[in-house]
Amino acid sequence: MVEVTVATVGTVAQIITDCTKTVVSTITQINEKTITAVTYTPPIVACTTVLPTAKSWADPVKDWISPGIDWIRPAKDLISPSINWIRPAKDCIALFTERFPWAESWLERSYFVLAPYLSAFNLPPGWALWLLSIPLLYLLATRHEESLDEIDEIHAQNFIAFRLAWCKVRSYRALAGLVEQWIYGRIPWGPWDASYIQHHWPDKRFMKRLIRCGIIPLDIREGGTVTYQEEEEATRGWRAAFPVIVKSRSRPYFEFLVIHPDAMRGMPRLNKARMRFLKDLSTQERFPITMVRFPDSALKEGTLEDCSLRTPTECLAVGKRSRLPFLLPFKSDFVRKAGGTLKDSETVPLHLKDHVQSPLNDMPLVACRDHTVIRVESLRGETERLDEFVYQIAFEAGLEDVWTEDEMIRAVAALCEHYGIELGSQVDGL
Repeated sequence: MVEVTVATVGTVAQIITDCTKTVVSTITQINEKTITAVTYTPPIVACTTVLPTAKSWADPVKDWISPGIDWIRPAKDLISPSINWIRPAKDCIALFTERFPWAESWLERSYFVLAPYLSAFNLPPGWALWLLSIPLLYLLATRHEESLDEIDEIHAQNFIAFRLAWCKVRSYRALAGLVEQWIYGRIPWGPWDASYIQHHWPDKRFMKRLIRCGIIPLDIREGGTVTYQEEEEATRGWRAAFPVIVKSRSRPYFEFLVIHPDAMRGMPRLNKARMRFLKDLSTQERFPITMVRFPDSALKEGTLEDCSLRTPTECLAVGKRSRLPFLLPFKSDFVRKAGGTLKDSETVPLHLKDHVQSPLNDMPLVACRDHTVIRVESLRGETERLDEFVYQIAFEAGLEDVWTEDEMIRAVAALCEHYGIELGSQVDGL
């Protein structure tokens, strides 16, 4: 039996070396003609299958190579058990000693304690490695749990820091930069749920252009049926193991926010283009348009500015939710977004609070100023790219980029530096 000296990575290597020597000494006993004959065995079998007459001269060849086969099988049976025991334990110990060098001396002492017991019970060397692997696996699991706690703590700190940044931002340039980074999922927190745009809207070029024109995308659907996973703050536990799966059926719609030109002081050149864009959007007859303006702030009730086509009474989106995907076919539909239903008072359920839970706390720069919330929707269930449609109208109205990409990135970088946020490569361009 192979003698094991120390249960370290060096010892494991010695075990493998000794086993290899045993293999070599066994294989060398196979004569040279056997190895050559094994190489030609498949052609011989093929010939006897195709040409039955060849069987008469193939039988002597078979008798010639049979002794070699009898040598190979015992060698395989001798090697396999040791290899099966040694490889997993070797990998485990190598991983641990690589991460924690102090463990080598502990492994060496532990092996000398275990060696007499292994000899008494006639256990193979692999047992020592497995027994030593148990505490190592426990330590690895403990360290992994501690690293998860550290990640959760950093995640929570970033949440708090970015919530403060959104609340305290005073520049529309920095606000637009935050919106773009949030739409692309490069920052850990934003004031509204943008998970669908982040993960299920891969072509964001038109949204990116709209943001640079001072338009904030809030929600969008292409239409049809889609299955996706809801965003949750849980990073572990049963909620992380079984996330909520939503199967949604919707008509195409696009909701976005336009900051009124009067609110953006110092930018008079935008006034005419912005007003022309709102007018062209409200007078087009391809899609129903709903505009609700909040002249002072989001605290007051908005007024219906325009509804060029009366919106349909059917829901914008219905869906099913479950943590177990195979239960979705048995779930009943619920209204995910009522959308176009007009009330008797002609007020439309379209508000910044539909997306931002606490606008005055999370987006005061927008909520406290004159702004308009707009929804573009389709009467049909067919897929539509409404973000492209809206951008085309903005382009034709002369609404150009207010800020460049570099300006917005530098504004976000300054904001992060001010609040001590370490992002590295998360923010594009930093």
